Amino acid sequence: MRDEAYDTFYQLDMTHWFPSGRRRILESLIQVYAPQPGQIADIGCGTGANLEMLAKFAPTVGIDFFPQAIAYCRMRGLSRTAVAGLPRLPFRDGAFGLVCAFDVIEHLDDDQSAVSELLRICRPGGILLITVPAYNWLWSQHDEANYHKRRYVRDMLRRLFTTGPAEVIRLSHFNLLLAPPIVLVRLLGKLKDKLFPPREVKLDLAETPAFFNRLLLALFSAERHVLRHFNFPAGISVVCVVRKR
Repeated sequence: MRDEAYDTFYQLDMTHWFPSGRRRILESLIQVYAPQPGQIADIGCGTGANLEMLAKFAPTVGIDFFPQAIAYCRMRGLSRTAVAGLPRLPFRDGAFGLVCAFDVIEHLDDDQSAVSELLRICRPGGILLITVPAYNWLWSQHDEANYHKRRYVRDMLRRLFTTGPAEVIRLSHFNLLLAPPIVLVRLLGKLKDKLFPPREVKLDLAETPAFFNRLLLALFSAERHVLRHFNFPAGISVVCVVRKR
């Protein structure tokens, strides 16, 4: 992620409808699959908002490759954080009952090695919880600004776990209700970029007027009630719940 983007994420991560709604969805899944994990690792913790949610369940350690991200975590008072990154993590085998990587592996050239390392630090019987952006045809300036390598479909994620001590127990798209307007905006943006190439790439994350932010948050986070029980066939993101054998 570009250096100047960290301030934007720090300011909006607690209030913007997308990261806030995603946290509610992920919290709901953790309640189902890892309500008492013992210890949690948040790999690629960013500016720390997810750490505060995860700490409701168990002591949590946050790791990020970028010192800027860890600096913002510590501004939030989150001291159990460190600079490190995939594919080598500074933890012993089986150290954590829940290992989280929220929109992380799409940044890496070798996502297979990254997944293997996440499994290494997960204890037998523990849970690995991963989210990724969906559909390469939705590639946009946002992906460029975040230095993404790819976007995913479900089968791409499933193939990462065909070897090794992993059992995929949930694999679903999410962010389905808001997918139509998001797809429209992305496709129009791609057309605009072709006609008028931008001087610099920009993140999608921006402050939203309060009323619309509350509305979008309510619509997005409502998916958690369905996702606890059923998979979505489509959506802007993908979530994968894996149990280590």
